[in-house]
Amino acid sequence: MTKAFLLADGTPLPKAVRNRLRRGHFTIAIDGAAELARKEGWRPDLITGDFDSIRPATLRYFEKQGVEILPTPDQDYTDLEKALAWCVYMDLRTIVVAQGTGTRLDHSLGNLSLLRRFHSPRREITFYGETERVRYVENGALTLKGRAGRRLSVIPFPEATVSSHGLRYEMEGLELGLGVRESISNAAKLAQVKIEVKGRALIIEEYRKA
Repeated sequence: MTKAFLLADGTPLPKAVRNRLRRGHFTIAIDGAAELARKEGWRPDLITGDFDSIRPATLRYFEKQGVEILPTPDQDYTDLEKALAWCVYMDLRTIVVAQGTGTRLDHSLGNLSLLRRFHSPRREITFYGETERVRYVENGALTLKGRAGRRLSVIPFPEATVSSHGLRYEMEGLELGLGVRESISNAAKLAQVKIEVKGRALIIEEYRKA
């Protein structure tokens, strides 16, 4: 077990996207997200959280199916934060987080900050929202593959010097600062794009839903 799929309780992704992302991964439903798993008829490997959103009947339903239940009642940390900490403890190297953003801006920003908190050169964490995926880069390079023309933004977190290859508007040592200058709504000129970052940045990339 080296890859994990975490289903959070944010704005739902299209079912086809969720099914594609969780294929071949150890699947974790975080609290109320287990309701969606039950509705769609698939069984997570683990359900975790403080269980303030999941119905007791749904917990019992999955317990009878042999799903591992891991209560994490500590209110000093969010359910997603605790789930990511468990993945780190289990030394999972590839982590996909689906539905980690939604209508609550405070939750969305807090969740995205976890990309920095749990960053490691040995670990790849990707957040998938309704239309975009997000990666964090710290003093390194990231190669992204997808369709030409897809939208791509670089948000310094909080400061970064960025160079690129394969974008419509290339960056060559461009200095970015949060609240000072960001790179918004660039686009991929090529199917493969390389982003080099000195400092820290979030890479937000449009993805194809189907």
